[in-house]
Amino acid sequence: MKILQINKYFYLKGGAERYYFDLCALLEKNGHEIIHFSQADSNNFYSAYSSFFPKTKYRFFWSWETARKLEVLIKKNKPDIAHVHLIYHHLTPSILAVLKKYKIPVVMTVHDYKLICPNYSLYTQGAPCERCCQHKYYQCAAHRCIKDSYIKSGLVALEMYGHKIFKSYEKNINIFIAPSEFAKAELIKFGLSENKIKVINHFANVNHADTPAKTGDYLLYFGRIADNKGLDKLLHALYISKLSCKLKIAGSGPYLSEIRKLIIDYHLNNVELLGHLNTAELNKQIAGAMAIVVPSVVWETFGLTVLEAYAQNKIVIAHQSGALPEIVKEGETGYLYASENELIEKINLVINNKERLINLGSNAKKFLQTKYNPENHYQQLLAVYCGLRPDQP
Repeated sequence: MKILQINKYFYLKGGAERYYFDLCALLEKNGHEIIHFSQADSNNFYSAYSSFFPKTKYRFFWSWETARKLEVLIKKNKPDIAHVHLIYHHLTPSILAVLKKYKIPVVMTVHDYKLICPNYSLYTQGAPCERCCQHKYYQCAAHRCIKDSYIKSGLVALEMYGHKIFKSYEKNINIFIAPSEFAKAELIKFGLSENKIKVINHFANVNHADTPAKTGDYLLYFGRIADNKGLDKLLHALYISKLSCKLKIAGSGPYLSEIRKLIIDYHLNNVELLGHLNTAELNKQIAGAMAIVVPSVVWETFGLTVLEAYAQNKIVIAHQSGALPEIVKEGETGYLYASENELIEKINLVINNKERLINLGSNAKKFLQTKYNPENHYQQLLAVYCGLRPDQP
């Protein structure tokens, strides 16, 4: 099957791109031909289809250049199906109209909440938010959800109303793939048809099959450093509890200076900022940790960080929000918490029961291998593809 894979970034910008490239590799491994479509960027990886990538960097509603470039690619390569990922504000829904014109079925993986939330996250002003439920996008402007600006928030609210009026996504996408039951429930609550949503969990390649389980001597957070990732709350928990364990933080992001200031203000000499790490360096840090902490206060659509921890026999301490309770099994593959006191309690549990960590870490890897393996993901996704293109093998 010829599968057109579409994402606005063609380099590793975040979790969506990691999934995108892993998926392309998985489909190619199973004999499918992958056709890439993205935007031109100096950071891009190599693609045989890069000559078709538009140079348009940012558009709100529509991009004629993007539509034209995609049409040329379709005419030359004749894909059987299209799988869309992130397209907002760059590739735009203009590509969906082109795919519709050429009668190409479209699947879209929902990596964030942009379909239902103007600022992508269902999070604003320091807390989860559902004010825009049932198309009340004016709430975005009223609460300045985009960069604390009335003007920017108002423009994005207008964009959302425009796409809703013209049904840019609903009428042009055959199946929406939600990575978790939580994400599916939110999409339905905000007005998407349940009949068009299929839950297929993300997957992880277990590249550390021969890595022996061992207990480290520090906690590790890795990922984007943003205000909705809960790092400030994690640091405050360490501060008030006077826990002696070491915490390492790997990653970068817009909230880094605030986190650095909190570390100084709280006199947390046991916290180390590692900065951005490459894959090999990050894997080494994960291998040396006793547990991975995911303190995210935003409602994650999934949680690839958890799978990366499981791949190296590491348990996860996660905030009980979003999709995380679907992935972290209390007392089996890690621990969940809902309050600062519970977080302190769970960290203490880990520190004082290190002998249990190896068994729990083994449980975590087995859970990953059983539920989140590439073959499961491929078979579920192939069923969706074939359901839309029964004429294809």
